[in-house]
Order: sequence, then C-alpha cells, then structure tokens
Amino acid sequence: MLAVGLVAGSACAPTLPPELTAYRVGPCDDFAIDAERVWNTDTERALSKRLSVYPADFAERTLRQALAEFGEFTAGWVAASKEACYETVIQRTLPRSSYVALSACYDAALIQQKVVLERLVEADAETVGNAYDALYEVERALDACERPTLYQDYALDVEAKDAAALGRAKGNLAQARAFLAIGKAARAFDAAARADTDANLAGVPRVRARALLEQGRALEAMARYREAGARAEMALDMFYEQRSPGGASEALELLARVDLGVGRYELALRRQAEALAIRRSILGPVHVDVGLALTGMAQAKQMAGHHEEALEELRAAVHVYAETLEPGHPFLLRAVSGMSTAWASLGEFDHALEAERGALAAAEARLGADHPEVSRIRHEIAETLLAAGRPQEGLTEATQALAMREKAFGADHPVVAVTLQLVADLERRLFDYPAARAHLERALQLRKKAFGDQHRLVGESYERMGLVAWETGDAEHALLDYQQALGILKAVLGPNHPRVLALEQRVGDTLLTLARYAEAEQLFEQVRADLDKRFGPTHPSVAAASASLGRAEEAQGRVDRARAHYERVLAMREATLPDNHPDLASAAADLARILAEQRQYKAALPLAERAAAIFESSLGTQLLPLADVLVTLGSVELGLYRRSKGIDALRRALSGYRRVLATVAGVGAAAQKGALEAKILGVETRLAQLGATE
Repeated sequence: MLAVGLVAGSACAPTLPPELTAYRVGPCDDFAIDAERVWNTDTERALSKRLSVYPADFAERTLRQALAEFGEFTAGWVAASKEACYETVIQRTLPRSSYVALSACYDAALIQQKVVLERLVEADAETVGNAYDALYEVERALDACERPTLYQDYALDVEAKDAAALGRAKGNLAQARAFLAIGKAARAFDAAARADTDANLAGVPRVRARALLEQGRALEAMARYREAGARAEMALDMFYEQRSPGGASEALELLARVDLGVGRYELALRRQAEALAIRRSILGPVHVDVGLALTGMAQAKQMAGHHEEALEELRAAVHVYAETLEPGHPFLLRAVSGMSTAWASLGEFDHALEAERGALAAAEARLGADHPEVSRIRHEIAETLLAAGRPQEGLTEATQALAMREKAFGADHPVVAVTLQLVADLERRLFDYPAARAHLERALQLRKKAFGDQHRLVGESYERMGLVAWETGDAEHALLDYQQALGILKAVLGPNHPRVLALEQRVGDTLLTLARYAEAEQLFEQVRADLDKRFGPTHPSVAAASASLGRAEEAQGRVDRARAHYERVLAMREATLPDNHPDLASAAADLARILAEQRQYKAALPLAERAAAIFESSLGTQLLPLADVLVTLGSVELGLYRRSKGIDALRRALSGYRRVLATVAGVGAAAQKGALEAKILGVETRLAQLGATE
C-alpha cells in the first residue's frame, strides 16, 4: 500500500521517493493512480515473462502465487487508503495526526511492494525459491498499518529535516528487507547502510533505528555476530526511547539470534521470551509474526538442550500457522521440520521421519516437486536417517537433495556445499572415505570462493575433513585439520563457544589416539569446566565431556577413575534423555565394560542388557555399538557361569562385526577394516577357546 496522502503541498502529505510522487486528482480518489504506478499491466507482464522462462517448473507456481498476492495487496491498499482519507477529510472522525502516521505507514507498504516486485522481475533461483518470504514482507508492511501501536511509529516522519533523504531512506529500508528475505545478505547490508546515511540526514530516529536493525539482521545472516549484536543493541535502545514496541520486539529477536550464534543460549531464551510477549500484546495470540517468534523460541530451547519444551513451542507455532497460512506454506513446513529435529534429538526417529515425510508431501503438492523447499526437506530427512543409524537410506535422500540444489542454484552455489557435506557425512558412516573426502574438498572450495578463508563454514569443512583423517587412522593429519578449524572458529565465534568446545573435544580424542594422554586429559578437564559453567552440570554437552575424561582414564589403565566418570555420565543422561535414546545406551555400555573388567558381573549385566536392547531397537539398528556391547554381554554371561548365553551373545557380536565389515568400501577404509578384522579375530578366538566354533 502506498501513499495515502492529501493533495500536494498539504501539511499531512507523506514523504515519498521521487518515482512515487506525482500530480493527484483529489484527496481521496487518487490512490488507484498511486498503486497503478507500482502494479500495472506492464509490471504484471514483466513478472509473467520472467518467471515463465525461468528454467524450473516451480517458477510457474510461484508466478501464480505472486500475481494473486500483488493483486490482493494492491486492491487492499487502495481500499484502506481511501477509507483512511475519507474518515479524516470527509467525516473528520480520524484525527489528522493519526492520518499523517497512517499515510506514512501505507507509503512504506507500497514501497515494499514495489521493491519486492523489482526483485522478482530480476529473479534468480534464490529469489524465486524465497519468494514466499519476500511476499510476506509486503503483507507484514500492510498489516502494520492496521494496528495503531505500530503505525504511530511513523508520526514523526513529517518533521524530517530533509524530506528527500527520508524518501531515499525508506526506499533503501524496503530494499534491505527484500534482499534479506530472498537470501542476499550482503546486498541487504549495503541497502541498510545507505538508509542509515539518509536517515541521519533526515533526522528521523525511527528510520535510523530501522536502518541499524536491518544492518544487524544482514550481519547476523553473514555470521558476523559481534557486529550484528552491536547494531541490534543500538537499535533496541532507540526503539525503547521512542516507545516503539514493534521495533523493540524485532531488535530483541535479532539479539536472541546473535546470542544463539555465539553460544549464549540462556540469554537468547530470555530475550526471545520478551520479544514473544511483546508480539502477543500487539498482535494477539494468532498471528504469523507470533508464529515466527514461537519458532525462534523453540530454536533457542533446542540449542539450550530443552528438547521437550522446544517441541511444545513448535506445536504452538504450527497451530498459529495452520490458522493463518495455507497448507504447504514454507513457514509451516519449517516449523514441522523443527519438530522433527526436536524429536530426533530425543531419539524419537519414527516421529521425526513421519513429520518430515508429511512436510515433504505438502511441499511437493503446494510448491512443486523441484522447489528448493523440497530439497531442504529431503536434506533434513537424510540428516534424520543419519542420526537414526540408516546411512544408506540417508545417502539416497541426500544425493537427491544435492541434485535438486545443483539444478536450481548451479553447481557452484554455497548452498550446494551444505548438502555436499551431508553426503560426505553419510559416506563416512558407510566407510566410503575416498568419496567422503572428495565431496568435502569440493565443499571446502565452494565455501572459500563464496565466503573467504576465515568464515565459520570454512572452519566447519576443515573439521569434517579432520574426522575423515582420524577415522582412516591418520591422526597426525586429523590434528592438523582440527587445529585449522579451531583457529577459524575461535576467531569467528570466540574461545568459549559450544561449537569450539566440541571441536576441542575432538582434538582431545585425537591426542588420545596419539598416546598424548596428559594433553588430552587436561583439554577434556578444561572443556568440561567451561561447559559446566555455561550450561550447568546436567547438560548433554557436559556429559559428553565427562565421557571423554573416562576414555582418557581408561586408556591409561586407571579403571576406577574411568568408572567414576562413566557413572556420572549415565546418571546425567538418565536425568535428561528418554529411556530409548542411543546416547543413554552408550553410557550404559561404557559403564558395563568397565564393571566387566573389574569382574563385577552382576552389576554389569543389567547395564549391558539395557544397552543392547536400546541399540537393537533403534531405528536402523546401531550395528557396530550393538556388536561391541554384545561382546561385553558375552563376557559378563560367561563370568556368571551362564555358558550358553555367553556363547550366544558372542556369536551375535561376531555376526554384527561381519555385517559391518561387508559394508566397508574403498582403500581409504583400511584402518576400519583392520580394526574390525581384529575384533572378529578376538571373538573367533574366544569362541574357539569355548569349543563353540561355527
């Protein structure tokens, strides 16, 4: 909706960019003319032509949606503008001061429509794929004009020291929001910076705060968290000074995302909760923006380890979206994907996959089978299958997602690197290390080309390459890759970020492999202390660090101390995880192994049985850890003089090891083959000693 103004020269006339200011025929009858300068036969034809020749089937569906949205928006804008003008000029029931603010709000909405239309006419794959996000920015701008709490922010626009500068600032703000919605953060930042300059010239604090906010949002999207946080803090202070609750809620949400980016999860939760409360007070309980705030709240809770609470927030978001959006809308699909991630974190892989399959069907029906949102969901299904211990099925999904993304975005787009890395993770689980290394090398080069050598994602690629080197027995090379990753991530995220601390645990594991026990143990102690300080003693990350300490003690033959660590880990995981979670099984298996070494067979037996049952019932069956714990179970049964049960457990372990060995492929998997063959030989020897050879 655009310029809801009075006749030219009126004290109430809003400030518009030059292309939207022209002669008007009357105070309440000229809004259709304003709207037609933005949405008309020529622009409709240009949009239709651009999307009809775009080389993807989903563009045609996007075209139909965009045409409908722009048509509805234009009609709604004209009607609302005329009504506001009529109430002010003819009926005199709307105060002129309110009309001034409302007119400026309508101006901003029409400018947002104009900018989004320009972006779609110039559309590339990223723009078309994110068209629903961009269209929502138009809808959000118009919706703000229906709420006095929001449109009153525009009241001071008429006091601008430089009306032309204010018009330019508004145009650039619309550009920034549109660019960010379609995934072009760098261009969004440039537009917001221009808006900042012009807002200073105009002397309008609201616009300056908005410009700072949009700069911060763009910087956060580029993972430049410290710079983003600084701008968000400035914007928040200005919004509070102006008593602008809508702006304050957006600044709080941005600060929450920044906090998540740097690992301040509990602070993110508090800020997101405040933003959600403001949103509800302004918009009511059922509004798309409330759904977005609930989704942000769920993300913060998920990253803080509160998976059950995250599920509840996402259920609430799905309810809001179901009431306000059509089936298959990307916002709804992403909330469902968030629920699947939470379920997977809780070990509920069946629920996770059911939700993702449902989202996939809805996306294909609404958006088209080749839409980027479909490839995103396939990517997430592959991630769930990887976590569930079904890497072969996951590789099928990930390969399909990769092909879709390469077709939609081009082989050199950085989003392709995300799925390349997932493909490599799946290949690594299938022991196809040469293929995994090749895909990681390609992902690394794509990211370096797109982001430079010191980006967070480049550090992530080095970390994955270190994993491949470590698993193939090249610990020295793994240590070099990890150190390269650590240098980048520490510089970008800070030394105490959870991602950095998790990587330091990997460094410690590598030091253990290199028999550098003292260094490893010291590193694990420091990581555990840092995680405990950040998250408290029961957080899953603290449990993982304690398990690493147990491994360090065990490697040095300090069995009693290792046992104490494993007992703590099991207690922590029992307090925070469901009974069927694989991490709980791992903790039980570690403790059972140590107890068996100490010949405390009665204590070890229920733990080994529990671990075996969880691994066996896990979606896809966790073959290797299952075989390992069956060896422990066999030793325990034999120690309790239950010969037949012990032999049965060892035979099941032998079968499991052989099945895993059959999946190992490629010369790069020699270390895994050797380790598995040694385990097989050990079990075969034990069975021979028992006179139970096959």
